[in-house]
Amino acid sequence: MDDEIIASMDRCPSYASFFGAMGCAFAIVFATFGAAYGTAKPAAGIFSSGILRPERLVPNTC
Repeated sequence: MDDEIIASMDRCPSYASFFGAMGCAFAIVFATFGAAYGTAKPAAGIFSSGILRPERLVPNTC
């Protein structure tokens, strides 16, 4: 094909870069929320076990 024809072809709509950037942003946001949820859920279990059975907690040796 001629180079001018290839350059003039509309390969994607003008708003495609917006959706690409929003996809990256949403991926980062949801990954952060998932990490926060995955950290908070075990912490709640550790705290509740510390309240119910404090003798089973590992003592802090620092």
